[in-house]
Amino acid sequence: MHTQAMNLLSTGLDIYNILICLTMTIFLKHHSKKNPASFYFLLSCIVIIIFNIADMSNWLAEGTSPLWKIPVLHILTFVYYAVIPFLFFYLIRYIEQYLKPKEISPFFVLFCVIFGGIYELGVITSVFQDFYYYISVDNIYHRGRFNYLSSLFFLSQFLNILIMILKYRRCFAGKVFFAFLSFVFFPLITQMMQVMWFYGLSLVNLGMTISVLLIFINSFIELERHYEITEAEIREKDHKLIKMQEHAIISLSNLVENRDLETGQHARRTSIFVEELARQCQKDGIYRDVLTDKYIHDIVS
Repeated sequence: MHTQAMNLLSTGLDIYNILICLTMTIFLKHHSKKNPASFYFLLSCIVIIIFNIADMSNWLAEGTSPLWKIPVLHILTFVYYAVIPFLFFYLIRYIEQYLKPKEISPFFVLFCVIFGGIYELGVITSVFQDFYYYISVDNIYHRGRFNYLSSLFFLSQFLNILIMILKYRRCFAGKVFFAFLSFVFFPLITQMMQVMWFYGLSLVNLGMTISVLLIFINSFIELERHYEITEAEIREKDHKLIKMQEHAIISLSNLVENRDLETGQHARRTSIFVEELARQCQKDGIYRDVLTDKYIHDIVS
C-alpha cells in the first residue's frame, strides 16, 4: 500500500511537471523565430517532458502481465536515462545564446558533449549488461552495479554549468543569475531529500522543473525586454537614415533648381506626375503588392 501511494504521488508530480513544461513549450514555440535563444530553451522543456513521461510510465509497465509491459518497460527505462545529457547540452547552448554578443569558452560545450557521449555508452551498455540499471526476469526495474556513475555524470554536468555561470556572473542580471544557479542546486537538494527521506518519490524531476521555470520567468522575460529595446533602437536608426536620405534628395533637387530653373521645375513636375500615376494604379489594384505607401514615397522622393 505504501508503494502504491508513493507511485501515485510520483505520478501526480510527473503530471504537474509535464503540464508546467508543456505550458512553457507552447509559449516558446511562438517566440522561437523572433528569439533564437528561446529555441534551445524550448528543446530543454521538451527533454524534461520526455523525461517525466518515461519516469511516470516506468512503474506502470512493471510486471509480466499483460505482455506489452515487457518491451514498454525496457524502452521507457532506456529513454529515461538517455535523454538527460541533452537537457544539459541545450541549457548550456541557451546560456551561450543569452550571453551574446559575449562569447563563452567552447570548453563548456565540449565538456558537456564528451562526458555526455561517455554517459550514453553506459546507457547503451545497460541494455545488455547490469550497468546503470537492469530489468529482472519478472520485468521489474532495478539500479545497476554502476548506477553511481550516472550520479557522477549529473554532478559533473551541474559543476560544469556552475563554473560557467560563476565565470560570466557579471553578464547576468541579479535575478537571472540566481535563477540559473537554481538549476544547479534545486535538483541536487531534491535528490538528497529523495535519498534520505522520500525514497521512490520523483523529487529530482520536480527540482528540475522548478529551476527551469525560474529561469524561464527571469531570463526569458529579460531577454525579451532586451530584444524589444534593440528593435526600437533599430527602428529609430532607420527613421534617422530615411530622414537623411530625404534631406540629401531635397538638397540635390534644390541645387538643380538653382543652377537651371527649367530643369528644376521639370524634376518637380515629373515627381508629381509619378506620384499621381502611382496613386491611381494603387486605387485600381494594379501591382497591389508592389505599390505600397512606402514604395510610392520612396520613388517620389
